[in-house]
Amino acid sequence: MQSACAYNGFESVTEYNSLDVDALVEAGRIFSQYKKKGVLVNCEMSDCKWQATDERNNITLDFTMNRQLYMQYAVSWAGCPYEDFVNSVKIFILLNMGRFVLRTLVQYVHVLSGLIEQPLKTLQIAQEYYPMVTNFVSFLPGKTPEKEEFTESLDSPRSRIAVQSRKLAPFSAYVHFEESLSAFWKTADADEKIRFFPVRLWWILTTILPLRVTEFLLTPRNCLSVIDDRVFLTVRRTRLKKGSRKVGYTIEEDYERFSYPISDSLASEIRWYLEQTVARRQPAIDTLFVPEGNSRYVSYPYLAFLLRELLDKWEITEHICLGDTRHLALMSLILSGDTPSICKALADHASIMTSMGYYANMETLSDCQVIRFLYGNTAASLTPQGKALTPVPAGTMFRLEDGYCDYQSVEALDPLECCKSWSLERGPGDCKVCCHFHPDNEHVLIDLKARLREDMKEEFAFLMDSMELLRKGIGKKEVIEQTVNRLRSSILNFLILEGMNSDENQTA
Repeated sequence: MQSACAYNGFESVTEYNSLDVDALVEAGRIFSQYKKKGVLVNCEMSDCKWQATDERNNITLDFTMNRQLYMQYAVSWAGCPYEDFVNSVKIFILLNMGRFVLRTLVQYVHVLSGLIEQPLKTLQIAQEYYPMVTNFVSFLPGKTPEKEEFTESLDSPRSRIAVQSRKLAPFSAYVHFEESLSAFWKTADADEKIRFFPVRLWWILTTILPLRVTEFLLTPRNCLSVIDDRVFLTVRRTRLKKGSRKVGYTIEEDYERFSYPISDSLASEIRWYLEQTVARRQPAIDTLFVPEGNSRYVSYPYLAFLLRELLDKWEITEHICLGDTRHLALMSLILSGDTPSICKALADHASIMTSMGYYANMETLSDCQVIRFLYGNTAASLTPQGKALTPVPAGTMFRLEDGYCDYQSVEALDPLECCKSWSLERGPGDCKVCCHFHPDNEHVLIDLKARLREDMKEEFAFLMDSMELLRKGIGKKEVIEQTVNRLRSSILNFLILEGMNSDENQTA
């Protein structure tokens, strides 16, 4: 494993592959460095437990291990005394400090401690920890056949676990939540508004700006500024999801500040909250929201608790999660016409490929109410006039086979608009794939929806293939953006057709 040391603006990186004197000296240097910095507190390197903090969380690294179990199950394969095994865990963790957040290091200690608690053949290790355990076992002093066989088994080819996209709740649940929150805010008293303000701001802000929940919660107290008569909101964006992942264990080192213009109405709400909470106990770290009880600041679990309290209050049974709004914001950006590059910038992704992964949720957009949600309950403005299976007044549209056209210049034989619609079957000018086309019977509508659904599946599959080619360095970003545009068009057309179904059901 590597350890980096900065000196006069340069960074020296040293590789440590085993427990030796050099590794021990480097571990001692790292321990002293983080103790002086205040990350490791009230502990010595020889202690069985180390207390650590990253300003947001206080954690304990517990190196207490069962000597009897080690002698029973592990000493034969580990090839070193009990004390060397424990020291190896400590040094291994120290050499990884600055590369991983504290909660990950706590999990590493837990996994490594578990290696000695049962026979090697029956050990169950989560696949995500295979690389870490392989590095640690190789780091242990001494060699045994069992240890080499164990590391080979961990390093053998194995099937990859596919990363699953977040499963969103039905969009009707988000619409219900939006309506309930708006109604609640009109009647709530000052104390209720102060208590639930973090939920309200989370909903208003992160459905537009795709912040991570931890980034949202670390919004600084002094977050508003005015530049050229425009109000800007300052938020913190993490540095830990991209680049070299160097962890500093302080908020200022691990997050950087970005400012975004916001509306006067949102700025007014934030100012009201600041004024109402100025006399209350402030958070232990520089954050906007004031905590309740003995809490140091408004944390992720507490915000989730407040959200669940409101969902129960309004009898919303669907599982709405705090992380959903980041997906909704990106999907809204995608549908509104922004490119993957814009989504990457606003979402603060390390790669455009990460932003493209959010298209996986597009397959769930079969509920026409998503338009109402994504566009601020203005679905009617998106749907061309007369988009329902109802009789069409004479003279308002141009009659076509199986339907009508609402484009005003179609009778003047304007070819430019018609050429924008094409299909493999009919080429340019296929009316049935055009946004101006209005079917006049339900059978045509069903056929159109079925065809669009198949088109979306094919376009989505092609998008995933194009992304994979780009990952391998043989694809082109332009191909992805063209595919995105086609997929976006298909999605919007499908949603409009779904809106026709809704209109027909309501008419019935």
